[in-house]
Formats: sequence, C-alpha cells, structure tokens
Amino acid sequence: MRKLFFTALTVILFQSCQPPLFSDTLRIERSSERYRHHRPPEDSVQADDPGPHVYLSGIRFPEWAAWRDGDYRGARIVLWKDGKEAVSVPAGNYVESGRHRIMGGKLWTDDTDGASTVISCNGEPRFSFPGEELIVGLLEKDGHIHSLGQRPGRGGIVYRVDGEERFSAPEATALGGFDQPYWKGGALMEDGGKVHYVYALPLKYSDAYRQEYIVMQEDRMLRRIPDSAAEQIFDIRVWGGSIWRAEQHTPRGPCILIQDDSAFPLPYQSGESLHQCRLLPYGNGLCVKGYSYKNEYWRSWVASSDGTLWQEGNLCKIIVIYPRDALGTCISADDTGTVRALSTVHGMVPNWTIGMSAFRLDSEACMAIDADGTLHTALTGVPQDYPYSTPLAGGLFPGDNALLEGDNLVPFPFNGWFCSIRIE
Repeated sequence: MRKLFFTALTVILFQSCQPPLFSDTLRIERSSERYRHHRPPEDSVQADDPGPHVYLSGIRFPEWAAWRDGDYRGARIVLWKDGKEAVSVPAGNYVESGRHRIMGGKLWTDDTDGASTVISCNGEPRFSFPGEELIVGLLEKDGHIHSLGQRPGRGGIVYRVDGEERFSAPEATALGGFDQPYWKGGALMEDGGKVHYVYALPLKYSDAYRQEYIVMQEDRMLRRIPDSAAEQIFDIRVWGGSIWRAEQHTPRGPCILIQDDSAFPLPYQSGESLHQCRLLPYGNGLCVKGYSYKNEYWRSWVASSDGTLWQEGNLCKIIVIYPRDALGTCISADDTGTVRALSTVHGMVPNWTIGMSAFRLDSEACMAIDADGTLHTALTGVPQDYPYSTPLAGGLFPGDNALLEGDNLVPFPFNGWFCSIRIE
C-alpha cells in the first residue's frame, strides 16, 4: 500500500485577538474504549429524507492500528450521512484520499491491482477495465457514468462512459481533480448538456519542454491552445458556454483571466511571482484564486474581472469561494501541515480566527458551506507527540477528530483521517 503524505506548505502565521471559539465544557473522555463508545451510530438516515444532507468520508482503521506509523492494516473507507455511518467498505490496494469521492450521496471508489481497475458504488462494483488508472474525473449524467482516468507514468488519459473507452491520449496529463470541491466532477465538467475536460500534451524543444492544451467535449476536440499562447497556463475550465483560462503572459507579469478571446488582467502588486492560480465559479462567470510572492512576503487573493474580491497578507493554505457570493476562508499551516489558524471574511458567517494546533486539514475537499452560509470543516486530530500540538483550552485532546459547524465543534472520534465533506 502506498502511504498518504499530507502536503506541507510553509506559511507566515497570523494572529487574532478574538476570544477562543471553544467552551470549557467540551471534552471527550479519554480511554481505551473511547472509539467504541463515541463512534457515530451506524444506522443511516431514512432514504426518503429530502435533505440536504451533510456527507463525510474518511479512512478508518481498527483501534489498535498505528496508522500514523504506517500500519494500514484493516483500513476501510467510510461514508457518514448527517453524522451517522451509512457505508463502510475495505480500502483495497490503496489507502489514498484520491481513490474515493462522494457523488449523489453515494460513495464512489476506484481500486486497481495494476492489471485492471474497478469502479464501485457503495462497495458494489459497477464496471471494470484493463490497466491501471487513477480516476480524476467522475460524473453521473442521464443514468450513465462518465470517468476520466490518469494512467501511471507516460500512459496518458482515458475518457470512458460506463467503463467503455471513448477517447484516450498517450502522454497526456489531465487538468483538475477532486481536491477542488467547487468542481463536483473533478476534472470533468458538464456544460450545455455535454461533458468536457482538458488535458496537457508535452512538446519537446532543444532546450526545454513546453505544453499545449486540448479542450475536449466528450470524444471530440473543442479547441487547441498552443504552447505559444502564454508564458504559463495555470488552469482551464468550460463554463457557461465559454472556455476560461487563468494564465500569465510574461515572467512576473499579472495573472490574466481569459474568457474565450477576451482578456482581463487581474489586479495585484507588480513583480510578484504567481503560484497555484485556479479558476472558481463566481456569479455568472469565473474568478481566480491564487498565491503570490515578492520580497519574502506571501499574499493570498481571489480576483475577478471586476477587481479583487478578497486578499490576505499571509500565505493561506486553503481558500474556498462559492458561486453565489465571495466567501474567503483562510487556513494557515506550519511546515508539518498542522493547522495554526482559521479565519473567514466577507460576513457570510461570523468572522472568527482561532488557534487550532490540535488539528490538520489537508484539502479544500474537507470544507463545505450550506444554504444558510454555515461553514462545515472536517478536522483530523494531531496527537501530542507531533510538533506544535498542544491541547485546546477546555476542548478536545490532540488526536481527536472533530466536525466544525459554524462556531460549534462536534466531536467525531475515529481512528483515522477525514478525506472530504459534501452537502447535497
């Protein structure tokens, strides 16, 4: 099995003078039996409940398994619905967050033994095909399952419908994945009743490699974007009948938002180096979130063609924004990946910043917002022997997992880690 390593990102920490979020009354009794006593009930919510529901996924191990030390025996992928266990299946050959996702209230998994790949729904195999693929895009449309798989090495990508190959491109690399929760299909996008995706192809020159990008509509090419189109292309999405791009035209130049053939330079301090610029839905179009760096100073921002929507003067590991309005959510982490602070802006939920050194949050997939504007965050506990992990005053002990709903911390202890959260 391959070990999952949490992404580490060096940041400048920011502080807050606001009062602590957690009350002195919240505490979980620590004992060898605590997981058995406090584990959420295993009876699922009634199927006829219209919802919306809060779905959580995670990797869970037997109580005796020291998974932080690499003991992955007995690993299971679990789906919780409104706090109650709904599905639990063996993790298979890979204990990886990227091998499962929540879609339509169901747990979809992919597993491979190298010779073939199986895609399952709630533990039941739906279809299989020869070869090894990591599923980076998955959509259910008109009763059919569309998937985009990335083959290892230089094997390229494969687009399938119900497991049958419709298109493949050797040496290609898919753009996007399930680490960006605002694109529910991962690398696949449904627009105008059609399924779209984008891939990059390497082009070798005498002194360097460059890439051209191909925008696909199911099994046919929609547009080719040559390697000469920009100094660097960060992201490409199909949305609202347009092809959108986030790119840079000159070294240390501004990030440019492209809608079809219209260009909108985004406001930011000149001379900054750009990193991880990604497209997100916003209003009737798309905006860009990214990080920039200049003179040992990191800045996180979200910007659209109308101007800057949000920015933070420290490097924030995670920024979440949703289509109906701008909601900035900043997660700061130290170089171990441990969460140091969380803050939200723009008044969609009460502004607060809290010290959270007893938790880690590796991906935006572990954050979601409901129709009332309440932020839901799935937090994985950090044990005391990890760097910077100290107990929260009157709160959970390090190592305990929790679900943060607005300003309410809900204990959610199990031996493992959270992978994603979805409200639908």
